[in-house]
Amino acid sequence: MRGVTLIAMPQPVMPEVLGRPRPQTEAVVLSLFLSGLVVIGMIVLLSLLLARTQIRRIMRPVNALTQAARRVEAGDLSTPVGYGGQDEFSAVCAAFDHMQEHLRQEREKSASYEKARTDLVAGISHDLRTPLTSVKGYIKGMRDGVANTPEKREQYLDVAYRKACDMERLLQRLFYFSRMETGNLPLNLVSTDLGEFVARFARETQEELAETGGKVVLRGAPAAHPVRMDREQMYRVLTNLKENALRYAGAEELVLTLTVWRQGDRECLRFADNGRGVSPEQLPHLFEQFWRGDSARSSKGGEGSGLGLYIVQYIVQAHGGTVQAKNDGGLVIELALPCEEEEEHE
Repeated sequence: MRGVTLIAMPQPVMPEVLGRPRPQTEAVVLSLFLSGLVVIGMIVLLSLLLARTQIRRIMRPVNALTQAARRVEAGDLSTPVGYGGQDEFSAVCAAFDHMQEHLRQEREKSASYEKARTDLVAGISHDLRTPLTSVKGYIKGMRDGVANTPEKREQYLDVAYRKACDMERLLQRLFYFSRMETGNLPLNLVSTDLGEFVARFARETQEELAETGGKVVLRGAPAAHPVRMDREQMYRVLTNLKENALRYAGAEELVLTLTVWRQGDRECLRFADNGRGVSPEQLPHLFEQFWRGDSARSSKGGEGSGLGLYIVQYIVQAHGGTVQAKNDGGLVIELALPCEEEEEHE
């Protein structure tokens, strides 16, 4: 019997995975699987943390805008959004603050205009009461026989007529304002020579100013000054400028100097008085709605509706013209209207 040689081979060691020994290949696969799960879990956890951080970052300006919108809804337009970040939302919050500030200014302006309108109606009502009382008083005096001579009756009638004219002027100004506010101020444009139109107005005004020692000076070389304008509305412009000078110039003997000339494609009118003028800080406000300046400029204690020069600017601009004010030995108002020839070429 031949001899048998026995070789002892060591039994392979199987790693323990998930609580029990497993073959090498299976152990490697399970280890990789478990490592992958751990990595995936860490990635998911980090993603959730990052997403939560981003959501908080995004919601901070969104919440600030939401709170600001609620404040605006409640009527608070003075508190800003208050977001101090330097990111994409900072521009949005800045735009919201700008919008809020604009709304606040518009609200204040509307409140100011509403108060001015209320004051205007109250002021005109008060101004109407005085001449109306005078008219009633003089008519009653005539009925009761107080005016018992032809001279007295003539005097009473003259005063009553002038007071009635004052009432008509106040009502006409209120009527103009109402039509301008509704955009219902139509223009009937006709071909007119501005120089002749102003000369005719100057002759009429000269008769009025002569009673108090005033006068009208008309300047400008004889030439054609053709424009297309609404004569009634432009007469209102000149009348308002005259009334403004009579009320506010403060000159003992008022002198109005009217000059017409052509400059490029514009026909220009210079309406100047010899009064005290206007302080430089008030000049930019002369044509504002309801603006009346201070009582120092008014020869009648600051009375007036604050609509005269506003109406002037409205009518001139409706004609396609411009108007400006300056001081030059008194208050100077300069108007410029398009020449008719330029209108036709266009």
